[in-house]
Amino acid sequence: MAGREKYWLALKMVPGIGGANYRRLLNHFHDPQAVWEAPACLFQQLQDIDQQIRDNLLAYRANADIEAAWQRFLASGMGMITLESADYPPGLANIYNPPPVLFHYGDVHVPKGPVIAIVGSRRCSAYGRHVAGQLAAELAEAGFTVVSGMARGIDTAAHKGALRGGGYTLAVLGSGADVVYPPENNKLYQEIIQKGAVISEFAPGMPPLAAHFPARNRLISGLSDAVLVIEAAEKSGALITVDAALEQGREVYAVPGCITNNYSTGCHKLIQQGAKLVASVRDILEDYGISTQDVHKNDSTVITMTLEEQTVLPLLGVMPLGLEELVMKTGWHTSQLLSVLTALEIKGFIESVPGKRYKLTDVKGLRR
Repeated sequence: MAGREKYWLALKMVPGIGGANYRRLLNHFHDPQAVWEAPACLFQQLQDIDQQIRDNLLAYRANADIEAAWQRFLASGMGMITLESADYPPGLANIYNPPPVLFHYGDVHVPKGPVIAIVGSRRCSAYGRHVAGQLAAELAEAGFTVVSGMARGIDTAAHKGALRGGGYTLAVLGSGADVVYPPENNKLYQEIIQKGAVISEFAPGMPPLAAHFPARNRLISGLSDAVLVIEAAEKSGALITVDAALEQGREVYAVPGCITNNYSTGCHKLIQQGAKLVASVRDILEDYGISTQDVHKNDSTVITMTLEEQTVLPLLGVMPLGLEELVMKTGWHTSQLLSVLTALEIKGFIESVPGKRYKLTDVKGLRR
């Protein structure tokens, strides 16, 4: 493909083209170079491509310096994989609507072994973050590649857990591969590039538009052998990943939560519909013939919480909250509340500060 990559990039840079129109053009002309060199009159015959896209293509083609654009791309250090590349992920090649071009930073050669996506709510509880990080770390130690979307909440905890477990992790972005979103994940983004890869089907510089994320989710499942869902509301975007996974024939796992936690209703519905309930990493490892004896971690049990503990925990944040205020919020007797707070502190979810105040703490090395 040497010498032709610039045409793959140029076609991807046409405003509004999208993956579907890109593939339609490939179906008509067979490769991007032919699209770039075809007489303008031929585009009027492409009735399955919107007129605006045809106009955009002809205008961009007339004014673009694709050689200069290609040299800038090379200087950026970003990598590119196309449908005709030997490195194109085989899992994606077989899904519906595979992306014609993928952009990436880092090493996209996924290690041999099972690949699992971990997804869930952006607005998750401390318990959800803990479970995502712990399971990701244990799965990484067992030789799994962990795939997620680098979003706030469960995604971030999953990537951090995989890195903490010494494993490879792959972040699939809903923006260009050179756009860090959310911005506070810049350090995590750099760590993933060093020990895994970030990948995107969107052109360099593309912002994280809302419409991108459902498309991004199908890639998360397509790259994976299975999807693990942790804290997903009934209409969570994580369930879009599950729908794609089921269409692609992937296994689905779900972690149960408190029945009063709205962020767990999606997980409970998945379990009712046949997803495998995950109470510890063993529930996943056994499906791959891996014994916990093979994992270098001694404790492979997810920390559980009572209903009372799961009621109190969402009330706390990074800013300390006083005991009297917590009594007012819960309506409980002080002795009952102190008992629950003590249990949460022993489990490492919260910490007490002077003045009978309490706040969330980092859970087993996970930063929020």
